[in-house]
Amino acid sequence: MTFKKLFLAVFSVLLVIGLAGCFGKKDLSETVSQQAYNYVWNKSNGKTIKGALYFGVSDKNQGYYRKYSYTLDHTDANFDSDVKKEKNTYSISKDGKTISLSDDGDGNNSGIGSNVAAVMLKDVSINGDKITARVYYYDDDEGDITLTPVKDK
Repeated sequence: MTFKKLFLAVFSVLLVIGLAGCFGKKDLSETVSQQAYNYVWNKSNGKTIKGALYFGVSDKNQGYYRKYSYTLDHTDANFDSDVKKEKNTYSISKDGKTISLSDDGDGNNSGIGSNVAAVMLKDVSINGDKITARVYYYDDDEGDITLTPVKDK
């Protein structure tokens, strides 16, 4: 086999592998849109907080969300209309590595945990159906969070 044929064969295999990795991948905006997640937040101080987030329809990496101070055991079809009324917004950075959660002023149904201001989930990664990230309040690192999708009954 000549060098040219060997080079083309290796290049073709690498191209096919590279293209296969691109198909079937969803970006973060598509992944979280209209999805409820239970979360486990392991804070930097050693405490663990559990709860849930529902991300409503995302339009151009921005949508509405709601925080629950308890975990969810199923999703509900009317979440989107309820969530839009609350006006808590989330946005996703263009690189898909940060989710910013707005503050509703008194902490009710916004952020994560309880009575919190705006939160950023940075260094977001999707592993299967779970999402992991670092939690930041006011640019201070506050631990790790894992979001697991709530399944329909």
